[in-house]
Amino acid sequence: MLEGSRRQRFSYVDREFKENKDNREKLRRALSAWLTYWRDALLVSCGSSAPLTNLDQAEQITRLAQRLDPDFVRQRVSDIEQGIRRLDANANVRLLAEVLLLDWPKISL
Repeated sequence: MLEGSRRQRFSYVDREFKENKDNREKLRRALSAWLTYWRDALLVSCGSSAPLTNLDQAEQITRLAQRLDPDFVRQRVSDIEQGIRRLDANANVRLLAEVLLLDWPKISL
């Protein structure tokens, strides 16, 4: 999703997260996966030696972390954590996914 335009991101959300019970759980799984990815980017951007969760994507995560400010990455982690809380509070699945993805940078990795 980082390389996609806003239109591509909205299309992805429209395709994947229409409002229904199954898609609520699908978004929960996606948020959990996205959280581990952004957490890894935060570790790299801060120069941490902690092991990454997504070892198979270490090169891509490193390239991302080198291009973004640690505070920006930290905000993405916080946004996703807040998104999980909002999902638990019965937020609109599609709207939540759209809002989260709008703030992500468009970067070619």
